[in-house]
Amino acid sequence: MKKLMTIVILGGLSCLWLLPTASSAAGIRGGLKAGLNLSNIHGADVSEAEGLLGAPAKYKVGFVGGGFITFNLSTSIAIQAEALYSMKGAKASEPGWNISANINYLEIPILVKFMIPTQGSVKPSLFVGPALALKMSARYKYEEEGYSEEGDIEEMKSSDLGLVFGAGLDIGRNIRTDLRYTLGISKVMEAGGYTFDVKNGAFSLMIGYCF
Repeated sequence: MKKLMTIVILGGLSCLWLLPTASSAAGIRGGLKAGLNLSNIHGADVSEAEGLLGAPAKYKVGFVGGGFITFNLSTSIAIQAEALYSMKGAKASEPGWNISANINYLEIPILVKFMIPTQGSVKPSLFVGPALALKMSARYKYEEEGYSEEGDIEEMKSSDLGLVFGAGLDIGRNIRTDLRYTLGISKVMEAGGYTFDVKNGAFSLMIGYCF
């Protein structure tokens, strides 16, 4: 599954460059977007016996942002490729201590966007597609009654695969907003030949400007 998803994503990125730039039906537009992630981790090795964090995993807030390019295939369907810096992870706490896992990725979603016909300048849409994420850093921070410790999470794999689905609004020609959930579908931690059942998940709210 992981190899197949990687091939689909990389193949989709390659095919995008073959779309005709002068197509009468399709326009090609790009822009920038930024917002917030609300991320967590899930899986048997997170939840069972309080898991890897030593306490129930909680959502943490992080930055997400980057660029996008949209290929309008028709008035109702588009392909949107994105490159996002995405801060994910989770946190846990008990009285007297807390720990956070901070995993930062370069995330590359390839989305199929369905525009809902409406009158006026506000255009709603739905979108879905795969996302390949390349790890940029993975660190933990532990704090307990004046004591603090930080370090790398060596067990974190170098890549992740996810499925993105969500909805957005195009406001006029330039403003775009979207709310999405990225469901991790691959296990992202491995040590000593054992792959831990730990997967990413993140809600994202972004606003962008289309040039």
